[in-house]
Amino acid sequence: MTDIFFSLSVRSVRRHFLRSFLSAIGIMIGVLAIASIGMMGTNMTEYIISELSGGANAILIVPGYTSGGDMTSMSYSMTFSGDMITESQFRDISRAVAPHTAIPIYEKGSAPIKVGKKDGRAPLYGLPSDDVPLILTLERGSFVKGSNGAVVGNTLAKDYDLTIGSRILVENPDTESTATLRVVGIAKTVGMSFGVQVDSSIIVDEKWFSDFYHRKNEYDYVEVRVSDINAITNLEEILDKRLNKKKNVTDFIIISSKQILESITISMNMMTSFLSAIGGISLLVAAISIFNVMMMSVTERINEIGILRSIGTKKREILRMFLYESIILGVIGSVIGGFLSFFGGMALVYGMVGNLDYFLTPASLINIVYGILIGIIVCILSGMYPAWKAANMDPITALRAE
Repeated sequence: MTDIFFSLSVRSVRRHFLRSFLSAIGIMIGVLAIASIGMMGTNMTEYIISELSGGANAILIVPGYTSGGDMTSMSYSMTFSGDMITESQFRDISRAVAPHTAIPIYEKGSAPIKVGKKDGRAPLYGLPSDDVPLILTLERGSFVKGSNGAVVGNTLAKDYDLTIGSRILVENPDTESTATLRVVGIAKTVGMSFGVQVDSSIIVDEKWFSDFYHRKNEYDYVEVRVSDINAITNLEEILDKRLNKKKNVTDFIIISSKQILESITISMNMMTSFLSAIGGISLLVAAISIFNVMMMSVTERINEIGILRSIGTKKREILRMFLYESIILGVIGSVIGGFLSFFGGMALVYGMVGNLDYFLTPASLINIVYGILIGIIVCILSGMYPAWKAANMDPITALRAE
């Protein structure tokens, strides 16, 4: 049997359809904003994590910094040493991380290059030939062979129309010398990466790099490839104790991909929460509108409340009748907003991320459910006081009201 008080609530909504509809629109817009922004944040986070996950089992070790003064005072300073990692330091790192693999890496961040008549710049890395397969996967060609062979990233190959056998002229501004590299392999696209930026770089054998830039056994950083990702935290502690023993001096900065991923996740969640809070302003406006509608409904139905109370209707039943009305408005507005947020979120995600690879995942779509629930809860809270006021109205006073 249909609840009579629910029927009375539906009748009230129908009698004031335009007023109720406008209030529901406010809830709809709020739910649309919150759910769409939530889906955008989730998809951006998933995309960035997936791009970096290829190097999720890596630790970078770079020369550190010296600090002076009290950290709480204005005189405190932190200066990066600018040193290189020596061969003896690399051996010490290798022993510390065994049986995991430590890879010494030379880096020239922006090397001047020339392909045919086209000038440009590209990151250039020198690695032991045997370790190159640990850093990248080939799309075609072969790994570094010989003293002047090079593997190039997919993006760089497209930008300069490089194919297997192409020649790249590399300049060394410090010595005003040049050398020619021959492309022997093109790497698969990696996207954002931790450590070596494969897609836009040139990778050569360490001997060629050290000879050309006169950097014998002085590495820019060391990348540790960990066979078990669960061992990263323990390895970081071991390395820190082993390498950083001096007070106020950090000889080596130890950064893991796990730290980067956690930092990105926290930052993205904070950004999403902030944007959702802005979107929630529309829900606040809608809540005020619902409150106003409910107060008007109570005022208009004072006689009805008096009659219901005089024939024995209990306070909780009056309370329920008015709460039903706010719930009806909340459910209608929230469900429509949730439906629209699917398409709005799809458009927003595609515009911000550029693909919909993670849009239909549970982590993304759950934002629609959250938005609907928040919208309904907001409406219930907005209707609580008007319903309470109606339930506690004196029946004699209500009957005398005009």
